[in-house]
Amino acid sequence: MSSDSLIYNGDLRDVSSLTISDLNRVVYYGDGCFETFLCYGSRFLHLDKHIARLNEAILYLGINIAPFTQEVVRRQIVELLSSKNLNEANSFVRIQVWRQGGRGYHVDQNEGAYIIEAREWTIPKYPVKLASVKVKAIPKAALSRKYKLSNSLNYIQASREARGKKADAALMFTVDDVISETEFANIFWYKDGIIYTPSVDCDLLPGITREIITSGSVSSFEIKEGRFNWNHLADAEAVWLTNSLREMIPVSSIDDITYDTKHTIITEMKQYFEAYKEKKLS
Repeated sequence: MSSDSLIYNGDLRDVSSLTISDLNRVVYYGDGCFETFLCYGSRFLHLDKHIARLNEAILYLGINIAPFTQEVVRRQIVELLSSKNLNEANSFVRIQVWRQGGRGYHVDQNEGAYIIEAREWTIPKYPVKLASVKVKAIPKAALSRKYKLSNSLNYIQASREARGKKADAALMFTVDDVISETEFANIFWYKDGIIYTPSVDCDLLPGITREIITSGSVSSFEIKEGRFNWNHLADAEAVWLTNSLREMIPVSSIDDITYDTKHTIITEMKQYFEAYKEKKLS
């Protein structure tokens, strides 16, 4: 098996053996859902939560596919990593599910298919620059924000706008101008001894790394979730992002405002997270 192997519906396959016809509805319409996470040398951080969210997304979309289990997913990922000689490395893993069938918005069948991809991954450590953008977060009244759905055009447009402003990522707001998220991560900030983050009412994807922090499992700092406007973030002492692939990402600036990427809160939160991770990896 070549280094371009993947898992296709449970079987180890070479990428070259797949065709567009195998993936048509996810290509045409983004009719599917996915999960991305890190594999730490064949160990995982809360694989159960990723699998649970994926299964919930499948139910939300009405795709007919057997629920994923930790045991099966773990075995298939390890098989894939072995084929790529990545068992001891940190790896990026993506599970992509889609609805099979023909073209058109009318769904004539709900049978599902999936692939699991993996590649070696080095966690980036550099800070990022954010730019506030006009592209709004999708309201949860229009589309559930609980899941990673495959149609990501809104995030792509936000990212394009941010890159046009020479930034690394986009700070997105709700339609009523409340801080929401970035196109790939949740946002936190610190001031006056308190950690703040937008609540799930702010049309954001509630990430699993975000959940670890907001649950209080990582540190004893007071954490406030709520609906905050730009002014509340503008005078923060430090800002950072979280997601499952980059863990904790310092923010160096938003628009013309700079932040201290060496602030003790960032150092301490990273240390707390590393200690938590080492206890929970399995």
